[in-house]
Amino acid sequence: MSRNTWVALVLSLLGIAASAENLAVQSAVERKNADAEELAKLLAIARKSKSASREYSAELDISRHPYIGSVDAPLVMIEFGSYQCGFCRRHFAHTLPKLRSAYVDTGKLRYVFFDVALDKRHQHSEIAAESAHCANEQGKFLAYRTALFSSKQVSAGCMSKHAIAVGLNMAKFERCVETGRYRARLQADRTLSRKLQVRGTPSFFLGRQHPNGDGVTVVRRIGGARSYALLSQQLDALYAGSPMGGDSEVSVAVPDSEWP
Repeated sequence: MSRNTWVALVLSLLGIAASAENLAVQSAVERKNADAEELAKLLAIARKSKSASREYSAELDISRHPYIGSVDAPLVMIEFGSYQCGFCRRHFAHTLPKLRSAYVDTGKLRYVFFDVALDKRHQHSEIAAESAHCANEQGKFLAYRTALFSSKQVSAGCMSKHAIAVGLNMAKFERCVETGRYRARLQADRTLSRKLQVRGTPSFFLGRQHPNGDGVTVVRRIGGARSYALLSQQLDALYAGSPMGGDSEVSVAVPDSEWP
């Protein structure tokens, strides 16, 4: 091989490496821009409503949704979330563990998960939600949810990889996903989210659980990713039967580097 050919080959390989690096940088920039866009949207919603938390009345069926906690818990907290929502991911990683320790594990709260993709950029959120429901059939909902939120990218091609990682029976999992068993339920969640005026994820509804454990009387709506302090304040007031107060101070999720 001539010297010129070797030089051309080396330059070609360097070009490929540089191209891959540029793509990785571009992907990181796109994710950062997407988070910034989502943050701006939450701020706009918060300013328009002038409140992080407000009174809200509704009767909701929670009987067919994944949850953590006891069906005998007096309080219910419903989360409407998306697997491609950066603020849902931060809530799951930073705030939910504190809620679980203080309220779920102590028998005060049943925490229920609803799925909704409100953003056109969340095109893989629905298949992720279907897969999580299928994992729930095998008692692995939280493990699968953790795998999804821990992944740097959520895509249709990653669902089986996460299923293997959390130890699911793959034949059952793949059959569940392929048949679209939970598609109608997710559509019902989207329809319900519109009726409840959910305009961003995550959004939360607080209420008192019915004695049969199938429903909840909602008394409070909290829009956007909120601090543990705000959520615990609302839960404590509801648990004590005290008035939950008027409009709360507006707050939104902050970047990972600034998260307490």
